[in-house]
Amino acid sequence: MNALPLIQRAEMIARLEALEAEIAQLGWNGRLYTPSGRTPSLLVSGAATLREHIYSQPRVKGAAWFYWWSWAEPIACDAAEAASIITSVLCPDEQ
Repeated sequence: MNALPLIQRAEMIARLEALEAEIAQLGWNGRLYTPSGRTPSLLVSGAATLREHIYSQPRVKGAAWFYWWSWAEPIACDAAEAASIITSVLCPDEQ
């Protein structure tokens, strides 16, 4: 896998940090992963629930940024909306 341009990597990390803040407001945990040479992700988890890596990047080059499931399905553009969707999918009983 090719290394990401630094500007794009920094944007991904900033967006994942925004999602992490929204996740925390909902009482969930987020852990940012930034392995060298790999796409950054946010591991989202709650008490006794599933966990999932979430990614952030544009749908196509030059388009709006989205949050993505690990299986490459877009979630939402907005961090608050994405946090709500992620937590409801991972543990609908906690909503």
